[in-house]
Amino acid sequence: MLVASRTALAVLRLAEAARLERLEHLRAEFNAIREEIKARREIKYSLDQPRDQRGRWTFGQGSGSDQARDDANLDLNDLDNGSTNGAGFGEAPDGTPVEPAGGIPKDKLNWTTQQFVSQHCKGSIRSVMPGEMLGLALSEVLRLAKEGNRSARTCLKLLNQDEYRK
Repeated sequence: MLVASRTALAVLRLAEAARLERLEHLRAEFNAIREEIKARREIKYSLDQPRDQRGRWTFGQGSGSDQARDDANLDLNDLDNGSTNGAGFGEAPDGTPVEPAGGIPKDKLNWTTQQFVSQHCKGSIRSVMPGEMLGLALSEVLRLAKEGNRSARTCLKLLNQDEYRK
């Protein structure tokens, strides 16, 4: 009986040693993955990447269409400056106004979010849109987002996504 107990104890110790060895192997693998993610993050957010005045990453000089899109849509920084001139995005060859696919044109800032969604967005946006923002004017949503309101920031993010545009 004593020999069987010693044998069982030896088997248990071997099983425990094997489990600890597997655990150490998993920890080493996890640390390797963690280091790889850290290295990728450092590459992605390198401080020596070219940035514009607002801190956004630039590809160099930029294209004219990017500038036109920036001019046509109100940025959160423009709200502080009082810049609400009604300059359009552009004109088609037949003279009709052309609006950008994403973004909020400056002439629509007095619309409620509900009106803008009805005119420019697919119905699927309603399943993810914060309901408390639907009755507010777009200028008010921009102001709240600038102040850090999470629902307002989510609302603006959804309104600017081409995925939800008609």
